Amino acid sequence: MIELFFHIPTRVFFGKDVLSHIDLSDIPCGERAILITEGVLNEWKIIDRVKESLRLAGLHCIVFDEIDTESTSMQVEKAVRLARASHTDTVVGLGGVHALSIARFIARMTTSSGDLYSVLNRGGYSESRDPLPCIEIPTTCRDPFLLTDRCIIADARNRAARFIKTGNPSAAAFIDPIIMTTLSANYTAATMFDALLLAVEGVVSAGSSFLSDALFLRASEILGGNIENAYSNPSDPEAQQLAAQAGLLISAGMVSASPGAGYGIAHAISGRFLVPQSFVSTIMLPHILNRAMHNLGEKISPLLTVLINTFPGMGDITTINTTEGEGSIPEALRHLIASFNLPVRLSDLELKQNELLSITGSVMEMKELMQASGGISSDDIALLIRNAF
Repeated sequence: MIELFFHIPTRVFFGKDVLSHIDLSDIPCGERAILITEGVLNEWKIIDRVKESLRLAGLHCIVFDEIDTESTSMQVEKAVRLARASHTDTVVGLGGVHALSIARFIARMTTSSGDLYSVLNRGGYSESRDPLPCIEIPTTCRDPFLLTDRCIIADARNRAARFIKTGNPSAAAFIDPIIMTTLSANYTAATMFDALLLAVEGVVSAGSSFLSDALFLRASEILGGNIENAYSNPSDPEAQQLAAQAGLLISAGMVSASPGAGYGIAHAISGRFLVPQSFVSTIMLPHILNRAMHNLGEKISPLLTVLINTFPGMGDITTINTTEGEGSIPEALRHLIASFNLPVRLSDLELKQNELLSITGSVMEMKELMQASGGISSDDIALLIRNAF
């Protein structure tokens, strides 16, 4: 019996200033690329730096920098037209989870003869054509799909979040903590809580294994031991390097495991109501943890011990069994989130509960994430949203 099959075809290059030493000699990426990125990165000259580094490595880029929190499949269509017209050989994604998901999908759709919205409707790709190679350069510490063929795209027709399997993981990922030092203190903390949500959901997911659990637990230890320093000194390369290490461990764990309902809710709310996905993930974290403690106490127990031992403010908790009220881990986590000046309720984002409940259907359509959560129902999703409001 095969207990574990673990394969990562993506080449990973990690380290401070790794972007100054890009080597594409073993990656079949041609000479022409389209760089999919966020316009805001122009403020710190990050796009120019990456473009020049790629040029020195032999890859000449045209830039598509129209990605932001409001981007949908409409931007995918525009970028695909540009990629085809320029006869691009490779797609390069530079940015956060949203930008990298879009880049991954563009690499798939550029070679496709199919209709983009048909792919969105069925949640995957069935043609035999290979996608363009995709190179990813994350600017935040978390992306559960970095080493997989998965992505989440906002559908321009109704802003519903669509979970897609492209069929091919990216060819390479260059992770340079230096370009993460431009993040604000609040956003740094939010991305780290977002990463912790992924670790929690990964541990209790249907596809978890002894290997993924070890990766998630170590990532959680790093997050807990570093979050205060990263918040106080977001421009410190050492702090961002530790956050990036935790993020990479989580990405590796997600090769066999999967995010779950909390992550799906975060993307659905972010896509529909244009609020930061990492903020919604942060709000959902205590509620997802509480649900895991109720339903899968034994499985989540090692991670709870890590939270108590490494995260600030958790040391006074004497038992991991209490799930509600003062003295519980979820409540202590809420207090910790508030101490970083982050929202703790969905109502803090100036959203209305009845409008939020309208995304339940689109969350349930992310079937792989729902299955990873143990067959969660639409009523369960609605209850999570109400409790988080």
